[in-house]
Amino acid sequence: MPPTRRRRTRTGCLTCRARRIKCDEAATICTQCSRSDLQCLRSRNESLSESTRSRLAFTAKNNDQRLTQAGTRRQRVQRSCVSCKLIKKRCNGERPLCERCLKKNQPCVYDEDSSPSDTGNSIAENKQASSSLSRLSFLSPSETTVDFPDKIIARDLCKTFFDEIAPLRCLGFLHRHIFLQHVQDCEDGREPLLLSVCALATKSIKHRELWEIGCRWARIAQGFVLAEVQDISIHRLMCIVLLYEHAARTNEHRLCFILSGLASRYTQALSLNLEYDHDVMSTNGLLSPVERESRRRLMWACYIMDTMVACGLNHLQTIDTTTIQIQLPCDDRYFLYKVARITAKVPICFESTANSDAPISIENQDTHAFLVRLFLIRDRILRYVHDHADEEDPWRLMGPLADLEHWKDSLPPELQFNHDVIVIRKEQSMLSALISLHVQYHQINCLLYRCTIPSMLFPARSHTGLSRKASIEFLSDSRRGWFDHACAMSAIFKVALEQKPESMEDPAVGFSTYNAIIIKFLYLTNFIPPEERLLRMESILPLVDIDLQFLRELHEYHPSVRSACLAAERLVDEAKVKIYQDPTITLSESGNLVGVFNFPTESISLDHRTNQLSTIAQIRKNLPEMHAPDLASVPLSCGTQSPGDPGRLWLWIDQRADSDQSDPTS
Repeated sequence: MPPTRRRRTRTGCLTCRARRIKCDEAATICTQCSRSDLQCLRSRNESLSESTRSRLAFTAKNNDQRLTQAGTRRQRVQRSCVSCKLIKKRCNGERPLCERCLKKNQPCVYDEDSSPSDTGNSIAENKQASSSLSRLSFLSPSETTVDFPDKIIARDLCKTFFDEIAPLRCLGFLHRHIFLQHVQDCEDGREPLLLSVCALATKSIKHRELWEIGCRWARIAQGFVLAEVQDISIHRLMCIVLLYEHAARTNEHRLCFILSGLASRYTQALSLNLEYDHDVMSTNGLLSPVERESRRRLMWACYIMDTMVACGLNHLQTIDTTTIQIQLPCDDRYFLYKVARITAKVPICFESTANSDAPISIENQDTHAFLVRLFLIRDRILRYVHDHADEEDPWRLMGPLADLEHWKDSLPPELQFNHDVIVIRKEQSMLSALISLHVQYHQINCLLYRCTIPSMLFPARSHTGLSRKASIEFLSDSRRGWFDHACAMSAIFKVALEQKPESMEDPAVGFSTYNAIIIKFLYLTNFIPPEERLLRMESILPLVDIDLQFLRELHEYHPSVRSACLAAERLVDEAKVKIYQDPTITLSESGNLVGVFNFPTESISLDHRTNQLSTIAQIRKNLPEMHAPDLASVPLSCGTQSPGDPGRLWLWIDQRADSDQSDPTS
C-alpha cells in the first residue's frame, strides 16, 4: 500500500502567516487561532501587503510590544517587571501594573534598559548559582523600586546578621532561633524589624547590588518607624538601633545623630534603665528570661550608641550612667538556651573597684558584658577630661586607671588574646568581636594617658591640674604607656590581617586604627630627642605600615572607613617626608602650633572639643547653616581651617614650632 502523502497547506490564515507558524486551514477558524483565542483572518491574497504589515507593526509598537506584528497578543512575555524577576515569579507583562504586583498592591517597575535576551541569559546564569542571595542580582543599582525579601533571602540575610553583626556592641538583642522561626512564619516581608535586620546584613556582604537593595530596605523601614514615631515600643526601638548601625556603615552621620537621640528618649519612656521587676530569675512568668535579657541588651546597645555620639560631653549625652540599674548582659550560651542568670549591676564595675582589692565578679558574662564595662570606664575618663582636667585636685583620674587594671586582670581565659582563643573564636564567628574588645581596651588606655599631655587634649592647653602636680617620672611613664598601647594595637592588627575576612566585620575599629597611627608620629616628634628620631623611625614605621594596611583592608569590606583611610594615607606620606627632611620637626594634631592655644578651655563649642573623626564633627563639616563663634575670632595663620573645608587634615605639620615646646610641662 503506497504511503499517504501529507497534505501541504497552500496559504494559511493571515494570522498564522504573520506569526510564522503552521496553519491547518480549518474551516471558519484554524486550530492555532482557536487554541490561542485569536481572530483568524482570511484573505484570497497569499501574502500580506506592505500597507497591512506597516499597520500591524504600528499597532504593535503602540501597545508596548504586547502584540506581535500580526496584531495578536504575545503568548510569551518579552520583558518581566523588576519585582517578578527578583523572586523569579511568572510575570504577565501588563502595564502599568502586572497581575502579581496588582494583587500584592505594590509598585510595579520595568527595567527598560535590559533586552529580552539579556533577561533570559540572567535567568539561565541565576539557576546555576548555589546561594539564594544571587537571586537579587537581577536588580541594577539604578532602579528606584525593589521588592521585599522573600523567606529564603530573608533567612540567609538574618543568618549573616547573627553571625557577623549581632556579636558587636550588644547588637545581639534578638534571639537567633526565635527570630528565624518568626521569619519562617511571617507572611509580610514589609515588617520594619525584618527589613532593618536584612538591610544591615547586606552591609556585611561584598555585593554592590545587595548594598543598594539594603539601602532601600533601610529607607522603607525608616519610613515605617518615623511615620508613627509617637508609638513607642520595644520592637520600634530595636528598629531604631539597627537603623543607626546601618546609617553608621553608610556614612549617614546626621541620621546617626538623630536616631541616637530618638533611641535615648525611647529608653527613658520605656524605663529600660531599670529591671522589669525584682524577679530577675523569671519565676513569676511575667516576662520570660529571653525577654528580660533582650531588653537589657537593647538598653546597653542604646547606651553605647549614646556615649559614642556624645564623646563625653555632658550637653550631648542623654543617658545618665548613674540611672542605669540593670544587669550586665549574660553569656550568649544562656541567652541562646533561654536560661535566666544573674551577672552584675553597674556599680560593681564603675567606681567601687577603684578602692577594692577584690576581683571583679565575672560569673555568667562574656564579650558583651566586658565591652560594656570598658565603655563605662571610657565615659568616666572623657568626663574627667572635659569637666575636671583643670581642677587643682587631679587625682580622681586614678579611679579609671584602677578600673582598667581590674578589667584586664578579670578577663577569663576564653577572652584572652592568644592563638588558641583566636582559632576557637574564628570557628564560632566571634573573632571580630574579640578583636574589637581588645582594641577598645588599648584605645581607652591611650585616651587615659593622653590626659597627661595638655597640648593634645581637646581643646589644647598649656597646663592642667595633673600636669602641674604630677612628678616628671609619672608624666614620662604615662606618655610611654600612651605609645606602648598604640603599638599593642598594631600587634592586634597584624593578627587580624592573617585571619581575614572573619576579623574584618567591625568598621568601628577603623577609628582606633587611625588614632594608633597618629599617636606613633606624635610620640616620635614630641617626646623623643631629635638626635634619636631617625633611628627610632626605623622601628616605628613597620608598625605604622601594619596599621595602614589593616585600615586599607578594612576599607575594602566597609566603605564607611574611607575617610579615615584616605586621611591616614595622606598623613603617613606627608609625615614621613617632613621627618626625613627635618628630624627636629614637631607634629601637632590640632590646628594650633604646639604651645599656642587660641581657644578658651571653658568654651563649650563643639568644633574644638571633639576629635575630627567623631560623629558630631563629621556632621558639622557639611552643615549649610553652622554657628562657629570661637573659630570666627581665630586667625588662619595659626594653622586653623574652617571645619567645613573638605580637605582638612587631622594631623597638622608646622616647622615653626620650637623644639623646646615639645614638652607641655616645660
